[in-house]
Amino acid sequence: MLTIEPTGAVLGATVRGIDLARPLRELDLGRILLALGKHGVLRFPDQHLDLGALKRVFALDMARCPWCQEGTLRIIAAITQGEVIRTILRHLKLAVDPPAMAPARVRHEACAWSSA
Repeated sequence: MLTIEPTGAVLGATVRGIDLARPLRELDLGRILLALGKHGVLRFPDQHLDLGALKRVFALDMARCPWCQEGTLRIIAAITQGEVIRTILRHLKLAVDPPAMAPARVRHEACAWSSA
């Protein structure tokens, strides 16, 4: 069963109960995308993804560098400590805090529902 546990920090939640090496159900994908929007960063512990799964799940082709289109990419670190992530983002002059959530927009046109 898919669970999403907020870290309690400014950013992040931990997603458990899902195997990213298998195809995702539409409901689970929807919950993951909502959690990403809410928490900014998601952690998926205990996953064992091969190169094909990384490409399928994250659209990340490890066999080709996206900048030079030659060579391969390697994962050199998986950083999970919040303060380390914030330090790196500050060093890169990137936002550390997620953007404020915008209020819901009002629908300006009436819906005409039909049971036909």
